[in-house]
Amino acid sequence: MELNNKIVVYWILLLAQSIGAFFMYQKEVFTLLLASDVTGLSLLILAIHVVSFLIIGYMTAYHTKDNSPMWYVSELQLGIGMTGTLIGFVIMFSTVFVGINTEEDIANAVGSIATGVGTALWTTLAGLISSLILKAGLVNCERE
Repeated sequence: MELNNKIVVYWILLLAQSIGAFFMYQKEVFTLLLASDVTGLSLLILAIHVVSFLIIGYMTAYHTKDNSPMWYVSELQLGIGMTGTLIGFVIMFSTVFVGINTEEDIANAVGSIATGVGTALWTTLAGLISSLILKAGLVNCERE
């Protein structure tokens, strides 16, 4: 296995992700994500991403020809993100207009809206960014 441009690009992508994850940890983005996404789909997306990107590294190093399962995984991440978006909207709209009679009911409705919006946004963001990074790794892996 010789060191070639594809492996160097893969390591640069891996390093960039590691630096980004470090800064996200420093700014407590992961804590915010855990608190905002009640479904846990964002964490599922991130776990799939880590495993998938390591597999792409193996495929890059050993010149694997069939990358189609990994392209499916990148699309799957988008699908999981969109599913989280819809679940967030359901959370948001299913409880917002039910039995609002007092100021306390209004406060509870606002809390429910915030939970739904948080879930929708975090899952969409996680799915989109994760899918784009995997696709960059796959394009690198497949180039001649």
